[in-house]
This record gives sequence, structure tokens and C-alpha cells, in this order.
Amino acid sequence: MFANRFAVFFNKKNKKVLLLLAIIAMMIGSSYTVYASWAPLSTNEKEAQVLPVERGNVTETVAVSGTVQVPTQLNLSFLSGANQITSVQVQVGQMVQAGQVLATLDNSVAQTQVAHARGNLLAAEARLAQAREGASVQAIAVQKANVEKARVAVAGAQKDYDNQQILFQDRSQAYQQVMNAENQIEQAKIQLRSAQAGLNSAKAKLAAMQQGPSSSAIYAQEVTVQAAQSQYQHAQEQLNQAIAAEASEEIIAEAQRTRYQAQVTLANAEKQLDDLRRGPDRNQLAQGQAAVDQAKAVVDQVEATLRSAEKNKEIALKNYEDRGQAKAQLDQAENRLQQAQASYEATMAQLEQLKAPPDGAVVQAAEGAVAQARAHYEQQRIHLDKLTLRAPIDGMIVQVNGKVGEFPVGGRPFIVLNDANSETLQVLAHVSQGDIGRIQGAMDVLYTSTAYPDAEFYGKVLSISPEPTLRNGVTMYEVILSVDGEALLKPGMTVNAMITIATRDNVLYLPSRALVEEGGQDGVYIVTADQGSRQPIFQPVTVGLFSTDKMEITSGLIEGQEVIVTMPKKDDKKNKPSIWDF
Repeated sequence: MFANRFAVFFNKKNKKVLLLLAIIAMMIGSSYTVYASWAPLSTNEKEAQVLPVERGNVTETVAVSGTVQVPTQLNLSFLSGANQITSVQVQVGQMVQAGQVLATLDNSVAQTQVAHARGNLLAAEARLAQAREGASVQAIAVQKANVEKARVAVAGAQKDYDNQQILFQDRSQAYQQVMNAENQIEQAKIQLRSAQAGLNSAKAKLAAMQQGPSSSAIYAQEVTVQAAQSQYQHAQEQLNQAIAAEASEEIIAEAQRTRYQAQVTLANAEKQLDDLRRGPDRNQLAQGQAAVDQAKAVVDQVEATLRSAEKNKEIALKNYEDRGQAKAQLDQAENRLQQAQASYEATMAQLEQLKAPPDGAVVQAAEGAVAQARAHYEQQRIHLDKLTLRAPIDGMIVQVNGKVGEFPVGGRPFIVLNDANSETLQVLAHVSQGDIGRIQGAMDVLYTSTAYPDAEFYGKVLSISPEPTLRNGVTMYEVILSVDGEALLKPGMTVNAMITIATRDNVLYLPSRALVEEGGQDGVYIVTADQGSRQPIFQPVTVGLFSTDKMEITSGLIEGQEVIVTMPKKDDKKNKPSIWDF
């Protein structure tokens, strides 16, 4: 019945009113007969609200809220979110131009990959060019040189193999190796005796230093000092006599040199005497110990040489008696010869290949390698470009969801960009599934905004989404509404929209709150005169358009007929609604 339309109209915001009206509708049918007999209208007529059926205009609307937006709003995100943000070059409210860089991710690895891929492409192109042109004169010359080197290597390996065959068949060389080993042993023994003698001498010198000088050595040095003193005194006397006799300059100079030499000799003798009396110093002892250590190292080295010579003799004797090693050396020489011959043949084959004309299969393979390298290079360039976010159109930045040093968060746009060239605005509204069936394209829309409480804005329904969405668990449908050219509204503002479903002029209408339901039928309570008192009587009606305050009456009432529109109240005693509280 039409009461259901009334319930739909009062959405979630009017739940209390809807519940109250529903209680009225249920109670009227069951209670009217009882109450009508003892609650005459005339008893409290002053409390009843009775209105006549009037004629006028009725407009049915759907009230929704929406957000002002531009027709084109782009959600921009990095295609790769595994890199760190290195720059954010815009801020909210900034105007940008198409192609302008907005933000970048770390591209150091990507740049290296692009450079590597470009190098591979250039190398593949070079190989393709070489395959098409054939070998150059320089390449053939280089390969000829390689062939000559391989030929010389074969000759050397052949000579070595021939020598090994002679050695394998002739045992005289093996015997000579035994003799050489014995000679090395004898030389090592001689060197060992010499080294041990040197070690003993160094130890004796160190021991003498540690014991200090003997008394006889000190006495001998004292005699040397006395002799030096006598020579110095004599030289001084000769110089004095020459000066007193006014001798020539040459004689005086000679006397001065003699005295100086005697003075130096005396000083050296006195120093040596002092050194003997003090005994050896630390430096001398350290030098003596170092000499001992060095001599010991020489002995150890010679002993190692002797042991090595003895080991070589054992090996030489074994080789002389057992020809297994000679056979192994012969086999090794044969292997080296075979390897040299194989290398020579391979080098010759490469030379012949260089001299041959270009091979179609080789060219085709090189072309495929170039195509593959180019595709990889382009792929790396695309990956590098994806690390830079650019504006696809001229516009204004409305959101920036990231900072330098962070990583882009998947599932939400990094930057939201509005179309700066748009001359129109739109409103995105969400309509419940109970109202969406009544809305059609091109319906008129009236907007109000808390930002401009005294202003009204107009538009039309542009499109209705066929796909539902869930908002807070409620099934809703997106509806796009146009906004007539108004500079006051800004993108992002919230507006209240009243969508006009239909309008009828000069029709019978009543307040919407007069509608009740009794016995599953829509109707109203009219006032009639019964034995001198006015009584409420249920009158079925047919409702047309239905708005927040008016409803169209298409049948059941006539103009001027009185209808009770007072809202029901609860009975405090029984805690249930009465029909009318007159």
C-alpha cells in the first residue's frame, strides 16, 4: 500500500517518525471501534488538528547527499611500489601541466639495468653487422697469427714428446740424476759444517761479550792511553817551541797538525779504555745475539737443503730402479702433443670460417639476438620510466599520499589530480536501493550547502550506475549529478541534493502525516457529524505523488473535506497508542 512509500520516504534519518506512524497504522484498525464510542471529537476538539483537503502543487523528491567533483579526477599511482620515494615535487592545491614530474622513486638500480641492457644491445648489433659483412682483414690477420702460434705449440709439444721417448728408452739420464743427487748431498754437508762453525763462533763472541773484558786487556789499554798522552804532550811542546822561535808558517802548521792527530789518538784510546771498564752495552749484546740467531737460521736452512737432497736421491734411485715415472712423463708429453694438435685444428677451422662468406643462418641468429636485446632494453627503459610519476593532463593536485623516504602504499592512489580544463562540476551521490528505482536521467536537482546557507544551486541527473556498492553495510548506487555553472561550489564540498521525481499542479493534497493504514489499506480519518457530535471515520484513499510534507490524493476525498492530521500519542497507563487523544 502507499503507506509503504511513506516508509521508504522516511529513510534512516526518520526512523523514529516511521516507527511511530507504523504503530498508529496498526492500532487504528483494532482500536477504532472501541474508542470511537466513548471518545467523541467534541470533548476535546480544541486539541485536535483538523485540516481541509486543498488543491495545489505536489512535488515528489528523493533527498541524498553528495560530494562536488570535477568530471575528470585521476588517481595516479606508481606501477612499482617496491622502491623508496626519493622526491615529491608537488603539494596539495598546486596547479601542474601535462608531462610535469610529480614524484620519483629510487631508480639507481633501474638506471644500471638500463645501461647494462643498452650495452648488450650495442654488442648484439655489432655482432649482427659483423655477421652481415663477414670477417675484416684485421680479424683474419689476427686469426692467422693465432694459427701460427698453435703450429709453434705443436712443434714444441712434438719435440718434448720425442725427448721423453728417448729418456724412457735410455736409463743413463736416470743414473745421472742419482749422481747429481749424491753431489748435492755432499755439498749440503760441507755447507752444514761451515754453518755450524759460524754458529759456534757467534756463540763464543756472545759469551765473551757477556763475561766482559779481562784485567790484562784493561791494563794493556791503560798503557796505550799513557803512550797517547806522552805523544800529545810532546806534540804540544813542539808547537810551543815553534811559536816561541817564530818559525815559519809551514812549520807551525805542521806542528799544529801533529798535535791534533795526537789529540785524536788520545781521545780514542781513552774512549776504548772507558768502554772496557764499563763492559759490553746493550747494543753490542743485541748485535751478538742477532749474529747467533742469523747463524742458527743458516744452519737450519742448510739442514733443510740436506734433507731435500737426500729425498731427491731417494726419488732418483726409485726412478732408476722403477720406470713408472718415466712412463707417466712420456704419457703426459703425449697428452700435451694431442692437445696442441687439437688447438691447432680448431684455430685453423676458425680461420677458414672467417674467410668464408656470411652464413645466412648465422645472420638470422644474430638478428634474433638483436631483437631480443632491443626488447629487453625497451623493457628496462619502461621500468625506469615507471619510477617517475608525471601528470597526464593539466590539473590541480588534490591529494598527496606519501613522503620522501617512505614506500608507496598499495591499494590507494599516490596522487589525486583534478582536470584543470573542466568548465563544469559534478556531484557524486549515493542512493539507496529503495529509492534508486524512482530516479531517471535528466531529472531536476536542487542543491544546498552549509558553506552557503542562503544559496540554492541547480542541476540534473546525468547517469545512474548499474552496479551496487556497499557503504556501511547498506546497498547503494552511485548517481552522477550535473551542477549548473556556479563558481561558488568547489571540488570536495559536501552538498545536500533534492532530486525531483515528479511534479503535478492543481491537484488535491493533504499533509503527508495524515496518511494511515487500516486493514492493509491506505486511508485517512475524516470528521463526520453523528447525533450532534463529530466522530473520526476511516476513509480509504488513493495516493499519487508523495513528498516530505504533502501527498497527492487521486481518489477518496473531495476538496474542502476535513481530515484529522493530529499525530497519535501514547497512553501512559497502558503504554500503548490511542487512536486520537481528544
